[in-house]
Amino acid sequence: MKKIDARLVFVNRFLLFLMVLLAAYEVVIAGNSQQVIATWAYTVGFGSLVISGLILIVIGYETFQRPLVVTIATIIPLAISLGLIADFFPAFTNYYLLFAVAGLLIVATTRIIDNAQKSALFLAPIHGISGLIIFLTPMFLSFQEITPPGFLWVSTGGALIGLGGILLSFLRTGKVVLSQQTVFRLLPVILFLTTFCFVLGFNSIQ
Repeated sequence: MKKIDARLVFVNRFLLFLMVLLAAYEVVIAGNSQQVIATWAYTVGFGSLVISGLILIVIGYETFQRPLVVTIATIIPLAISLGLIADFFPAFTNYYLLFAVAGLLIVATTRIIDNAQKSALFLAPIHGISGLIIFLTPMFLSFQEITPPGFLWVSTGGALIGLGGILLSFLRTGKVVLSQQTVFRLLPVILFLTTFCFVLGFNSIQ
């Protein structure tokens, strides 16, 4: 049993390491965007993914109970969705930027005062809205032939990151859908596949 657990830990850390490398690559190319706000948003989003991955590798999954890590994890979907808005719907950039900043401050505040229930209540709609933008925007753009079909991989990444966020929110509210151990086993796989899909999608735009 210990050998199996040791192998699982090794595989999970290896997947997280690959995720960090892929996210770092996206930090460098900034989603292949030429738009200033979008470039910064993608850089911050994937940079937060790099930081989250490194924290998980070095410290472990118990860090998800820490306010700073929860706040960093919230930045990822907010920043990537902001990048999409700035890139393809620039007229709404300022409005969505206000929403992203306000949402991040609310989540950070509720975590700092150590109110997990209130934090989870705010996390759900914030992750939900940003996740829907990441999921639906590439579909709309691809069906309108504004972007190539390969950009749909971003939608897949959005669905996966949404799944990860839902699993973690259940842990924070104490609802037992999957055991904590099962969630933590699935998380590295979800994070790796999410980042891989994002890389495929954003690289389809040249």
